[in-house]
Amino acid sequence: MKYGRYVSNHILESIIRPQRPNECAINTVTETVNILLNTALNRDDMLTLIEWNIRDVHEGKMGNADVLDAITRIGESKRVKINADVFFRQTNDRLWMELKHQCLDKQTVLIYHADDHYALIAGFFEDPDCRYIVLAEHSKARDPIRVISWELLNEQLSVYQGYAVLRVSKKGSV
Repeated sequence: MKYGRYVSNHILESIIRPQRPNECAINTVTETVNILLNTALNRDDMLTLIEWNIRDVHEGKMGNADVLDAITRIGESKRVKINADVFFRQTNDRLWMELKHQCLDKQTVLIYHADDHYALIAGFFEDPDCRYIVLAEHSKARDPIRVISWELLNEQLSVYQGYAVLRVSKKGSV
């Protein structure tokens, strides 16, 4: 029996490394926008566009709502419709199937938020005994590609209600 495996090289190529300390939120916004809108904006461009205070970024005050709002606003400024939402906060079999489908969609970026850290989900891997998600990491404290099990993801998401997998999709012109 063949099991599903997929990793997006496009997402891996878009990762900004090394990340400056405490800047995973701004890197995640920048990477997501660059992937979906086919731009080459940098961190400073992004801070200006979304009007984030760098002190708030460094103090970790940027949460899921801020990240999703920033990506949506940049899409609007570029006249592109972006749907951004919390995809899930707990795992189950149905969500595994949907996560695989979303990973294959070139107009969608999934964002991992757990362990006080954001990273892009670059793919998935499954075998008869376990399921894994592949993370594209911008933090120099971690390997550029990190794999975590579906079960570990569920444990991480259950630690804090703000942890989630976020979904951002490009839906065409405004």
